[in-house]
Amino acid sequence: MGKTADGRLSHPYIEGVNAFINFARAVMNLSGNIPCPCIHCVNCYRQSLHTVCIYLLHRDRIRGEPRNATEDEEVRHFDKLEEDAKRELNPGCTDYSILKFVIKMLNVKVMTNLSNKGLDMMLELLTKVLPKGQGAKDMRWYIDKCVDDGIMRHPADSEEWKEFDLQHPDFALEPRNKNKKFKHNIDVMHVEKNISESTYGTLLSIEGINRDTDKARINLQNMNFRHTLHLEQRPIGSYDKPRAFFSLSPNERDGFYDFLKSVKYPDSYAANISRSVNAKNGRLSGLKSHDCHVLLQRILPIGLQGFADKDISIVLFELGNFFQDLCSKTLKQSELEKLEKRIILILCKLERFFPLTFFNVMVHLVVHLP
Repeated sequence: MGKTADGRLSHPYIEGVNAFINFARAVMNLSGNIPCPCIHCVNCYRQSLHTVCIYLLHRDRIRGEPRNATEDEEVRHFDKLEEDAKRELNPGCTDYSILKFVIKMLNVKVMTNLSNKGLDMMLELLTKVLPKGQGAKDMRWYIDKCVDDGIMRHPADSEEWKEFDLQHPDFALEPRNKNKKFKHNIDVMHVEKNISESTYGTLLSIEGINRDTDKARINLQNMNFRHTLHLEQRPIGSYDKPRAFFSLSPNERDGFYDFLKSVKYPDSYAANISRSVNAKNGRLSGLKSHDCHVLLQRILPIGLQGFADKDISIVLFELGNFFQDLCSKTLKQSELEKLEKRIILILCKLERFFPLTFFNVMVHLVVHLP
C-alpha cells in the first residue's frame, strides 16, 4: 500500500499512519519526539509526532523516486506495523493489538531499565502461558457460541449455571470467571478413579484398596448377614477367610493379568497399563486417573468375562456404560434424568454382591453426578 504515490494518498494508508502515530505516543521522550520510521530517518532520528506524520505522507518516496533494497525493507517494515496495529493480540482481545502490546512492553523496558535479556525472558514466559490457537477460542466459547437448544456441551448449559447467571449477571459477563462459578462441584474423574480402584481392588483382592477386609467380614458376622462370608475360627485361635464369589481365584487373577498385558491401545488413547501389572505380588498399581477411566469404562467389563461371576460381569457392563454416557461430549437434560435413575439401580445391584465397606462416600457421590 505504501509503495506508490497513489497508495500513500489512499484513505486506508492515511488511517494507518494516524493509527501508528496514536500508538507511538506511548514511547515519546520528554520533548514529545519519537523515532521516525521514514526512509531518511529510518528510526535513527527522533521527530515530533506532526513531523513524523508529514514525513510518512510526503517525503521523497511519494514523488516516485527509485528505492534501493534498504528502502524497500523499510516499506515492508512499515506495512507490517500497520498490519500489527489492526491485529488482536489474542482472539477476542479487543483492548490490545500486537503493535500496542509491543509498544507497551518497550515502554516498560525503558521505564524500569529492564535489560534486553530480561525482556526476552519475560516475552518467552508470556508465549508459554498465553492461550494459543483453539485454546484462545475456547476461552470465548461461553460468550460467543453458547446456544440454548436443550443439549449440554459445557457447564454453562447446566441449570445451576443458568441460575447463577440470573442471580449474578455482572459476574457472568466476564469470560475469565467461567471456571470460578462452581468450585464446589463434584470432580467426575476423581469419583470415577476411586470407584475404579475400589472395583478392581476388591475383585482382584489387592491389598490396600480391597474393600473385602477382615473387619468387613466381622461386621457381617455381627449383623448375622451373608453367612457364607463369615470368618471361620480355627482351634488354635486364628481364622480362615472364605473366598467371596465376587473375588477372583489366583488362577483367574493371573488370567486377567495376562489379558491386560495383551491389550494394545491406539496412540494417545491410554498409557501402557500392562506395565502396572505385577503378577508376582498380585498387584495392579501406579494407575493415573485416565487409566482408571479406561479400565472402568472399557477394560473391566470385557476382560473379566470368563473370570468373574456372570452377574458381576453384567453389572460392570452397566456401570461402565453409565460413565461412558455421562462423559460423552454432549448430553440432553432428558438423558441426564435417565442416567440418574440408572445409577440408582446399578448401585442396588452392586449392593447385592459387594461388601458393605465398598460403599464409601465416593461411591454414594456418583448418584449426584448426573
